[in-house]
Amino acid sequence: MVAQVDRDYVRLARSRTFVRLASYSLFEGRPATTRGQWFNPIVSAHLRMASRLASGKAPDRPIFVLGVGRSGTTLLGRLLAVHPHVGFLNEPKAMWHLIDPLEDVTGFYNRSAVAMMRRGSGDVTEEMRERAQRLFGYYERVTRSKRIVDKYCELSYRREYLRALFPDCVLIAIVRRPSAVARSIEQWSAAHGSPDEDWWGVHDRKWQVLCDELLPGQPDAALLVRAAQEARGNADRAVIEWIVGMRDLTRETPAAALDLIVRYEELAADPVRQMSRVLEACGLSPAVEVEQMAKCVVRDDSRGTAPDDEIPDVLRPAVRKLLGGLGYA
Repeated sequence: MVAQVDRDYVRLARSRTFVRLASYSLFEGRPATTRGQWFNPIVSAHLRMASRLASGKAPDRPIFVLGVGRSGTTLLGRLLAVHPHVGFLNEPKAMWHLIDPLEDVTGFYNRSAVAMMRRGSGDVTEEMRERAQRLFGYYERVTRSKRIVDKYCELSYRREYLRALFPDCVLIAIVRRPSAVARSIEQWSAAHGSPDEDWWGVHDRKWQVLCDELLPGQPDAALLVRAAQEARGNADRAVIEWIVGMRDLTRETPAAALDLIVRYEELAADPVRQMSRVLEACGLSPAVEVEQMAKCVVRDDSRGTAPDDEIPDVLRPAVRKLLGGLGYA
């Protein structure tokens, strides 16, 4: 489907379909794993113009959907996107690369050797803050949205950074069992990957950044480095990414505490109730469109029964500890 818009989306949220298509066409850019990259210079030129000419009015309490990829972040973003007050940005890496040239770990826009997964409040300059607020405020006005939802998984490592850019932002995380995440990444890679670009970026760039920047600082760094070196494929890599990502996402930080954590399995089992919790945490009013969309598109978690014995033995203690902390049996 184009821009996460399908018949159900148009039927249930016709008034937001234009917003979603405008977001996809003019703001998000095209990753290297998709077609239409020839359009990226047009998107970049449009964003550069906006960053210079748009007024500096900051957006109202932007909402960031965080979580390891294939945990349900896109699903949660789509459900919020049909709310009549929301404009939804799905991984707007073109915007973020303009805000911060060092943040593009996948290499879709920044092909240089320098990129960083983790960004903190100390990395934010006044120029970056002004540029971010101009771009997001401009998007809010162009799409006539009262609130912005930005789903971008790498932002999970940048909570303090987000608070420094947008002090009143809302941080919502969605988590999922690692066995299901690993299987989903493996299937996604088989369907969309190529020898040069796949889940791990252009020429494995994201994986290399993860290994070089994040693994050395882990409490069991030697074990994870060895597991990364011995990884048998995408599934093993995905479990390592899940461990590192969950540790960062659940790390206690008073300056950038999460406003809500949603478990994917609970969203799949009772989407209406869980979306009610999400809307309340975001400060959004109840919306029949969200309820109807949740009933229509959310399905039982078919990958949730993926056996945990597929997880490499050496990684299971770390996985068990994190699952316990996240409230899983």
